[in-house]
Amino acid sequence: MGASEAVSNMKKLITLLALAIAPLASSAQHIIFQNDICPDWTFTDINGTEHNLYSYLDAGYTVFFDASTTWCPPCWDIHQSHVLDSLYLNYGPGTAANNIMVFLIETDDNTGLDDLQGTGTNTLGDWITGTPYPIIDDAESLRDLLHFNSVPYVWSVCANRVIGPGYSSTMAEMATTAQNCQDFYLADSPNDAALLYVVDWNRCYGQQRDLYVHLQNVGTAPLTNASLETTVFVHQDQSMPLIDTLEWTGVLGTYEYETLTSANMNLPIGHHAASVRLLGTDDFALNNTATAVAIAGTTAPGTQITLELLTDDHAADLRWSLIRAEEQLPVDGVPSGTYANNTFYTETWNLEEDVCYAFSVSTSNNQGLSAPGYFRLLANGVPFSGDATLLYNVETVDFRTDSDVGLNDANDQTPFIIMPNPMEDHATLDLRDVQGSIHISLMDPTGRTILTRSSTGGSLIALEREGLPSGSYFLQVKSSSGQLRWGKLMVQ
Repeated sequence: MGASEAVSNMKKLITLLALAIAPLASSAQHIIFQNDICPDWTFTDINGTEHNLYSYLDAGYTVFFDASTTWCPPCWDIHQSHVLDSLYLNYGPGTAANNIMVFLIETDDNTGLDDLQGTGTNTLGDWITGTPYPIIDDAESLRDLLHFNSVPYVWSVCANRVIGPGYSSTMAEMATTAQNCQDFYLADSPNDAALLYVVDWNRCYGQQRDLYVHLQNVGTAPLTNASLETTVFVHQDQSMPLIDTLEWTGVLGTYEYETLTSANMNLPIGHHAASVRLLGTDDFALNNTATAVAIAGTTAPGTQITLELLTDDHAADLRWSLIRAEEQLPVDGVPSGTYANNTFYTETWNLEEDVCYAFSVSTSNNQGLSAPGYFRLLANGVPFSGDATLLYNVETVDFRTDSDVGLNDANDQTPFIIMPNPMEDHATLDLRDVQGSIHISLMDPTGRTILTRSSTGGSLIALEREGLPSGSYFLQVKSSSGQLRWGKLMVQ
């Protein structure tokens, strides 16, 4: 693969992954994503037979279970499709394949056996007649165990306890899911380790998040050591990916796993494509790599948020949205076709304090946002997101708003004097009109905090260069009395 092809593929990867995260984020405790570990459960079916999930997994089965209720029309539609019937009859116990187990699990304790039989008052029909696989009733506790609140929900679980794709409209697609489980995660050789990307449900990125991965033993012999390499393709710069390595030692039995911090890099604000891989060799190489999105957020120094946007020659392709991240509630946005070419726009919102937001800009022209076009977010007049240009056709800034420091106070956006500016070795900050204890933050153009310092106001304060590279920076000063000052510092 050539360099240009690798860059193109990485662009596609981060675009798809960044967009795919949004619809999942509203379910912070919802186990709905592949690679989550499914907890064990034990239930007794309507014929009095006890079934334990992990026992079936240990026997090598891929388990599909349909979490439904007797009164739910979409649940009835799935049941009436008979796809799960065919799956069980062709691949279940007693067949030549013998690698799939299926359950119907009724998750409303207020319904009864008569509803399953189709004779009750809270049912859409007969769920029992013709169903070849076990039916479990009175299993509302499954919702709390798996953190889901809606039905229908069809789960697939591989032998290694990992959740895979659920219901498909054809038996062949579900059989393929089971075959992938067998190929990738069935412990059928001594030396086989697997990496599983860990979904981070926390959408409140007020800071950089560590990148986690499950290291799992899917071999029959104990796993005692592993070497991991993490590569992060920084969103704003494709030329030099960041690489980190990790050496792990321990003891993992078959299907045991450990969650590792695979990388803790100082990344600029945004979403970045990451790949974690096992170094060395084992019995099956195709499960040795996990792809993910490494997300670095920030804290906005205020609640009055302003968007600055300079369009390029393809303004009609631009669109953006601002949402409350944890609830996925829209705040504002514009569709494609809103803006004119090469034009400067601003939008301002007074947001709630101590709330998490996600601002996303995307373009459909496959050209990104060409320089000198850019977008920037400011809080109370202080830039905190950098001048992004949509290298991968989509850019998301996750941020938490800091406490409201008084938007109607004229001091909120008052700059202070920095002498000399530009500076070479040191500068003096004139903070004689700031009262109380103060906290000073120096941020680079991406909004990342470079250094902090605490002092006392009412004086001139010296700031040493301390190895700062040449360039432009922002200084923010917050006082215990509620005052906020900011300044732009140039370093020669």
